[in-house]
Amino acid sequence: ACRSTCTACAGTLTLEFTFLSRLTRRRVFAEVAQRASDALFSRRSSRDLVGGLIDVRTGNWLDTTASIGAGRDSYYEYLVKQYALFGDTRYLAMFNRAYAAAERHLRQPLSDWYY
Repeated sequence: ACRSTCTACAGTLTLEFTFLSRLTRRRVFAEVAQRASDALFSRRSSRDLVGGLIDVRTGNWLDTTASIGAGRDSYYEYLVKQYALFGDTRYLAMFNRAYAAAERHLRQPLSDWYY
């Protein structure tokens, strides 16, 4: 069985599973997905950045490279979407912190390009 997943895969289930919980009236789907998203955020670096690949059993980063590129971008996108659709301010705070870190550490100097 696969023991790893990219940040985007682990972090984007919140939206779909929250909808599923609302449709089925079973909160468990949203709770599990929210735990996954929270676990990613809690494992961010001292610079508030997340890596690219995580071991789903140990929670250790297998790829610590921070980026807003493929395999990572949807994680950030879904934080703000979770807030926009469901009003959960926790996700807005997480997005704001992640966005500030990306601006501070991933943006190339004097440019609109990011790593």
